[in-house]
Amino acid sequence: MIDRAWTAILLGGCFETAWAMTMKQSEGFTVLPWTLVTLFLLGCSTVLLDQGMKRGIPIGTGYSVWVGIGAVGSIVMGIIVYHESLTAVRLFFATLVVAGVVGLETSQTNTEKDKLASQPAAVVAQHPALTPVSLEKKNEEEESEKNN
Repeated sequence: MIDRAWTAILLGGCFETAWAMTMKQSEGFTVLPWTLVTLFLLGCSTVLLDQGMKRGIPIGTGYSVWVGIGAVGSIVMGIIVYHESLTAVRLFFATLVVAGVVGLETSQTNTEKDKLASQPAAVVAQHPALTPVSLEKKNEEEESEKNN
């Protein structure tokens, strides 16, 4: 399930790059065909981000990877398609974006707490270890052990 989640995030990041490119072609949303393509790609990108998060990618990590792919992809495509300059400063900051994305991905843990944190509140509320009754019972047991 996580592989499909990451696939959705990665594809969403590619769509992020694509809509940024078509937005430039829309000339401030004044060219209707390019505006429509931009809006379509933006929708696809956002839906794919959502699908990745629904499949278990934490919001902070998923969003950062998605934006990072879009940002670096836009820089690369701007250089290739629009002949934008590649300076040492731009390369340095693009490298920082990539390092941040890699850092976020490698720092992600797979504990149950992290998995639950990425779920909607309704799902977390159904988890038996997190219900008020189970927490109250656990506290009572701890106090009973202290008294014995």
